[in-house]
Amino acid sequence: MAHVFRSDAQGTWLESHYKWLIKTFWWSFAIGFVGWIFAVTIVGIVVAVPLWAILFVWTAYRLIVGWIALFREKPIS
Repeated sequence: MAHVFRSDAQGTWLESHYKWLIKTFWWSFAIGFVGWIFAVTIVGIVVAVPLWAILFVWTAYRLIVGWIALFREKPIS
């Protein structure tokens, strides 16, 4: 959705929020995919589970920071 509607926010304080959300999505997708590649092997599960835990914390942090800035009506720096 952010990809579709980001042009509507161009030039406003919301533009940084769309960029932040899109970047969060793609990095989460890529790192999660790498985790799944590791998880295919039994040895890789030892790597995948901590990777997913770190990814969860990182994604939660980015979402919380984004929500706080959104409710304050400020751009994300």
